[in-house]
Amino acid sequence: MQHYIYVDDMRTLDKCPDGWQPHVVRTYEDTIDLILAILYSGETASFILDLDHDLGKTKSGYDICKWVVENQLPLVGFHIHSMNPVGVMNMRQLLTHYGYSEI
Repeated sequence: MQHYIYVDDMRTLDKCPDGWQPHVVRTYEDTIDLILAILYSGETASFILDLDHDLGKTKSGYDICKWVVENQLPLVGFHIHSMNPVGVMNMRQLLTHYGYSEI
């Protein structure tokens, strides 16, 4: 199954690509828990991450990107919708350096 994971502590998901199962999560922890639950379910899954950088008081979207890289998550692609320009640049550079594609 194809999973579209929208990560933002405040905004809501406006649109999900056709054919993708939408998920809205608010924190780093919820994002990792969701991904692990999908992976451990045994299904063959593909992911698109739609990321915000600033996630309130917890870890940031950049921390999610580090986890993705460290665990070699099979991403179809990623999108960053953050208003934090430095955070956007850091997340984009990390993910593209490791071969992930922005969509």
